[in-house]
Amino acid sequence: MQVHHIAQAAGVSWAVADVPVLRLMAECLSALAERMYEFVELAGEYGVAPCVIVDSKFKRQLGIRVPTHVHTAVLESADETAADRASATLLRDRRDNIKARALLLTTFPSIPPQCLEKILQHAFLKGSRRVGRISTRTDTEKATLAVEAHIRHEHTEYERLMEDEGMEREGARRRVWGEVRRVRDEWAGRVGRAGEDGEGEEVEMEVKEVEVIDLT
Repeated sequence: MQVHHIAQAAGVSWAVADVPVLRLMAECLSALAERMYEFVELAGEYGVAPCVIVDSKFKRQLGIRVPTHVHTAVLESADETAADRASATLLRDRRDNIKARALLLTTFPSIPPQCLEKILQHAFLKGSRRVGRISTRTDTEKATLAVEAHIRHEHTEYERLMEDEGMEREGARRRVWGEVRRVRDEWAGRVGRAGEDGEGEEVEMEVKEVEVIDLT
């Protein structure tokens, strides 16, 4: 019987009377996969084309199985190129930091140095998914939103209004907006022009997008 041969190859003991054939075949294939494939977690650093998807009993994808020889080759290649890849990543990170610093200084030439560093390390932090890394915003929008968030948390009563007075987030944001705009315009070199700008100058954004850059 073909199923019998598969079971023998997989090293699975079986008895047709005790185990349904389809279930037995599934167990055999699973055993073969464990022998011939390596498991790679879904959150691994390097993606590879899946050969066999591995799911939990809750149908949540855990990772993939790849042929053992492919897995070995990938690991060897990763070891051989690790130094070059690390160097390239460091170079890209430095380039991104220089670009972000130039953007902030161009948009806000009077920003205090310590505030500049805090914003770079927070809103523009790699992998943070904060406003400085959002690809759907223009550079000017990213710089403005990042600076406004920093001012709101570090230079106004925003945190105190919520923590000590129990004010809702949106109410606290509205309460401190005038001070946020004043400091922002001062850093941008637009002091004395607030009346010309008007309330409508604020860059609008979904609350959930703005709040991911909170300095909490």
